[in-house]
Amino acid sequence: MNQIGKHVLVDYTSGTFGDFLRYLISLHDGFEKFDNVDFITEDLQNNGSLFPKVACYPNKRINFLKANTIDKFNSEFDRLMPNNKDHRQVYKIMSIINDGSGGAHSCVGVTWLTEGAVINGIPFKWNYDDYNVVRQTDHKIIFISLSPFSKYKDIYLERHRIWDDFYEKNHNDKLHLECWAKNYMNNDYYPKHKLNYVFEINELLDKNEDAYLDLINFINVKPIDNWKAYVDEFNGLLFSK
Repeated sequence: MNQIGKHVLVDYTSGTFGDFLRYLISLHDGFEKFDNVDFITEDLQNNGSLFPKVACYPNKRINFLKANTIDKFNSEFDRLMPNNKDHRQVYKIMSIINDGSGGAHSCVGVTWLTEGAVINGIPFKWNYDDYNVVRQTDHKIIFISLSPFSKYKDIYLERHRIWDDFYEKNHNDKLHLECWAKNYMNNDYYPKHKLNYVFEINELLDKNEDAYLDLINFINVKPIDNWKAYVDEFNGLLFSK
């Protein structure tokens, strides 16, 4: 087994997939369970566009507006997760540096933009300031990778269509997919560290045993017998339309 790294940050830009992984991890021994988890469809931007969502309560989301130094980060972590001394926590962040439209749940960048792309008049650049704060802890970081060649591609793209409609951007599926595929093939954007792990979540959602065993080995927990039932429930939500 790898070094424990008591807590786990699930880092993602792929919407509801990351929240499902947080929920699944929380079911393993040693992690604090969420008080409540809802599998729902939600009107993301109040425009009538329903999208599947896994809602975890409490949210356990650290906003880097309040946590941009290690002291502030630790203070926010203790405030939002007061039981962290007794139970491992699985959490997410809200970054302030990523995509020019209010942040994302990633401490390194966004998978749908190419370095140099102009966003709100400013060239996009992958930025590791938030990552460098988290990496001063012993927390493990799971960077979620979603294959643009998987059956989950259209679900991911639909979420971005909804976002872009809300922000009055001109969404272009073809250009988005080309950039996403390029970044997917070149995952060197993700920093290397013994406590970092790039996890291809579509393999888990396809119920690949090796993918699940690699995940639990990284976070150092025992497997649960019925993990595939949770995956089936999530896939039922994703493909319920």
